[in-house]
Amino acid sequence: MRRLWASDAPAAAVSGLRGQESDATHGYGYQWTKIRRAFLRANPSCARCGAKAVQVDHKTPRREGGTHAWENLQSLCLKCHQAKSKRERRDGLLASQA
Repeated sequence: MRRLWASDAPAAAVSGLRGQESDATHGYGYQWTKIRRAFLRANPSCARCGAKAVQVDHKTPRREGGTHAWENLQSLCLKCHQAKSKRERRDGLLASQA
C-alpha cells in the first residue's frame, strides 16, 4: 500500500480552502502559532468583555502594515472577535473576506 503525502494532493486540498492561499502564505505559520500561544497565556481574558479569550487579534491589520508585535495584539473571546470582524467587513476594512 502506497503512503500518501501532502505533496501528492493539490494545494487547495492541503490548505482545506479552495481558491485561497494557506495561512502560512499570509505570515501565519509556526512563528505566529508560538506568538499566539504565548500572548494568550499572558493575556487570558478578552480585552473587550473579560470572558476567556480564544483569539488573538491584530489591532492594526497586517495588510495595513500591522505587525505581530504585542503592542498591536489583543486577546478576544470568540463573540467579540466575530463582532469586530463583522464590523470591519461592514465598514469595508475586510472587503476581501465579505
